[in-house]
Amino acid sequence: MIRKFSFLFFVLFYLSVQSLAQHPQGLTFFRENIKKAEELFLQLKKWQEDKDWENFFSFKEKYFKEIVELLSPIDKPLLLKLQAHYLLLRLKYLLDLKDVKQEEELFLKELEGVKTGDPELISFLKKVLSEIPPENRQFKRKVTSLYIEFLQKSKSSQVLREELESFYNQKDIETFSKLAKSYLNLIRGEKEFKEEAKNFIERSICDGFKEYCQPYFAEELFKEFSDLDDISSDWLYLRAYNLEKASEYEKAVSAYKNFLDKFPESPLLDEVIWRLGFIYLYKLSDFSQAEEYFLKLKDRGFKVDRYLNVMKDRVNLEKLSYNEEMFLRALKEKDLFLKGRLQIDSCPARAFLGQRVNLKSLSLSPDTGCLQPQGLFLWSGDLGGVKIATNTPSFQTSFKKEGFKIINLVEVVTGDTFSGLDSCFFNIYRLEVIKKKVKGKSIGLEVKVFPPLPESLLEVFWRAEKEGKVVWEKEGKTFSGELSPDYLLRVYLSFLGKVIYSEEIPLDFLKS
Repeated sequence: MIRKFSFLFFVLFYLSVQSLAQHPQGLTFFRENIKKAEELFLQLKKWQEDKDWENFFSFKEKYFKEIVELLSPIDKPLLLKLQAHYLLLRLKYLLDLKDVKQEEELFLKELEGVKTGDPELISFLKKVLSEIPPENRQFKRKVTSLYIEFLQKSKSSQVLREELESFYNQKDIETFSKLAKSYLNLIRGEKEFKEEAKNFIERSICDGFKEYCQPYFAEELFKEFSDLDDISSDWLYLRAYNLEKASEYEKAVSAYKNFLDKFPESPLLDEVIWRLGFIYLYKLSDFSQAEEYFLKLKDRGFKVDRYLNVMKDRVNLEKLSYNEEMFLRALKEKDLFLKGRLQIDSCPARAFLGQRVNLKSLSLSPDTGCLQPQGLFLWSGDLGGVKIATNTPSFQTSFKKEGFKIINLVEVVTGDTFSGLDSCFFNIYRLEVIKKKVKGKSIGLEVKVFPPLPESLLEVFWRAEKEGKVVWEKEGKTFSGELSPDYLLRVYLSFLGKVIYSEEIPLDFLKS
């Protein structure tokens, strides 16, 4: 009896396996269906791109029906199901069908149910993101968000490292910082951890030259280096600057004071004193502390009487422009404010003589907290070579003299009421190339920047070209060697690994 039962079980098991192997809905069958559907889709797409409308409209309905029939049975495994669903979505994009939004929602719902960060799925989603039409921004944003979640779930340091670089190159610094954080958590304790953390600090920190930065993420990374303050004056300075740009003014003040205590002979001393005076006066409204630092600047030869006069109420209002008078009133009379917020954004926050500086205001309504597009914007201070109308929320300028600049902005609602005010401090630099030695074609050159930049973070290289071809490149703040008057010589400045400025060096003197 037992033998008969065993034999019967074996026969049934064999027949079931054979049935599965021949079942039309096996993996091979599904993959073939997707391949056939893809071929039909690509043919339709080619006809559309070639504007072969006769074939496109003749076969459109037929191919659509065939593709749907090929893809509909595919319900497993998950990756094939998603591939089939996405191909159907692409088809509906191509044919501009009305139910495409519904198809997007179904695709997102399937993605949201995924619990793992499988490498094949990540690769598939990367392809999806590259193909979503630009007009479908909301859908792409949701897929991107899920893609980032899957990357973080993947627990693969190699995958995360590759993808965070990809987002950084796309200037998506926010996603870069999210993935960098996950990546660092995976390699914590490994020998490359600190090197990678320092690399990410350099790329996410606000240095004044970058267009994009993540100051809060950079500060998180700084905390990984408990001994960083003792290693370099330049890195301590840069950390304080990053805190200032993150609007962490109390912390920035503490870091700048730490810098003054530890490095009283630093070339950056004047700038740090300026920044402390600026923060106390315009950001923290602590006039007594601000006065202390502006008096130090006066002792060091800077013309700062206008700031001292503001703090001591010795300003002659009759000599001020309307914009300056309104800003001064706003600075002194906080009770006249609504609960709005005004912020100046400067890009870049550091520039060289003649370079364009973009300034724009961010004004938030006191009632809704939303952006308000209109207002009486009154700019004053070091505006460079432009004249600005009273209702201008943004403008461009440039400067003909180096130094530390302060630009002020107040938004007036009525004659007696202000929505907000803000001030922006930034640096304008001058590059000087000094001829140290000239004898025939042999020459010595040295680069200096005024005001000083952090020395250890600044790199200089020289490039000689002839007839559009590079003859040689040399590194170093000084150059010595032979030059031909036929060369085009340029000097490049790099800060934290990024070129921030270049200038042609005339060689006419070699022709005499």
